[in-house]
Amino acid sequence: MSKRPRLIIELLLLFVTLILTVFLYSTVTLLRKESSPSTSWVIEDVAPELDLVMVETFSKASLVFDSPEEIPYETSEIVALAVSQPHTFAELLSILEYQVGRKLVSPDTALIFVSPRMSAVLTGQDFLITELTPHIQAIFSSSETIWNWSVTPQKWGRKKLHLTLSALIPVDGQPTPKAVMTYSREINVTVSFKVIAAQFLNRHVKWLWTILVIPAVPILRRLVLSRRKRSPGFRIPGKS
Repeated sequence: MSKRPRLIIELLLLFVTLILTVFLYSTVTLLRKESSPSTSWVIEDVAPELDLVMVETFSKASLVFDSPEEIPYETSEIVALAVSQPHTFAELLSILEYQVGRKLVSPDTALIFVSPRMSAVLTGQDFLITELTPHIQAIFSSSETIWNWSVTPQKWGRKKLHLTLSALIPVDGQPTPKAVMTYSREINVTVSFKVIAAQFLNRHVKWLWTILVIPAVPILRRLVLSRRKRSPGFRIPGKS
């Protein structure tokens, strides 16, 4: 191989190696930017805002909310919320573990106001969220009420889930939501190197083809012709 084609190939390989190195370094840096997920609670004290008739419809209840701290990219996990008036936090934790079929790693608990009908809504950018239970449910004085969602991350990195729990109270004869708790939790969405590499190739296959394959065609042609010329009995077509 002559020096010029070899130099071109080496430069192309060096260029691709640098691009892949920068891409992988930035991805790993993004995933390791924070060491632990963060959470934030806002629990509303609704009693001062209600008249005497409405206060009678409210009561205190225990709440347990659980979501995984880490979820693999494009993998579904169950997020669960339980509310109960007669149960303690410990009892409610056991009930929720049985419902979701796994040990709760980092559940959060709170004491909140509840009404006979409650609404729980879970949202999150870059998540596919499917309700597994009705978002409006009744609250009973003798048993627990549980909400479940299937959560599938659509992007990797640090992502937030937001939960809003609302009491439905009658206003002018219509059930009207009053937020009693808002909650945000950060989820670390992990991803494998195989997935990163596959997405990188899918997104940049056009320019990889342009800078690698197209310039390599004339170089490979020259190499083939050079080898043929050195082989015995080679004759250029059209020449005797």
